[in-house]
Amino acid sequence: DINMKKNVRLAGAGQDTTVLDFARASFGLRAIQPFAVGSELSAYGNSIYNIDISDLTIKSSNQPAGLDVQYVDGFHITNVRVTSCLGIGIRIRNAQQFRLLNIYSDNNSGAGFVVDADEVGIFGTKYFSGTNIVCQSNGGNGFSIDSTISSSSTSIESFTLVACQATTNAGDG
Repeated sequence: DINMKKNVRLAGAGQDTTVLDFARASFGLRAIQPFAVGSELSAYGNSIYNIDISDLTIKSSNQPAGLDVQYVDGFHITNVRVTSCLGIGIRIRNAQQFRLLNIYSDNNSGAGFVVDADEVGIFGTKYFSGTNIVCQSNGGNGFSIDSTISSSSTSIESFTLVACQATTNAGDG
């Protein structure tokens, strides 16, 4: 795995030039906070924050998601393609204050793009925007935005999606 830490920028030279090919091994690009919370936290309680991922392709991951972001605050993902992964293309869980721009998720076995919240997270998934996210030819839903529990503290709220599209996915948009 490539595990992102706080205050890190991972920038490629472009989607066609920089390809992280995991060759169907059990690896992927991850930004996941450990459950033992450290002393330095963001305003929303997560210890991983302020990360940027841009201008690259993630290919052929065999993790639950090719790009997996959980319990992270204040991040940007720009000009990233996730393709041909054996699970979900992109999963974002229990994260706040993030922006996604020009994201392409295609030909993944699972859903193309998943945003969710679960009972482990304290604050849910909130305050985010996505512009020009395209999910195409995935084996599940193109987009899935869903809270797995009904607690108001771990909900999904306050977000905007603009100019996003889902086509030819096996499931719903």
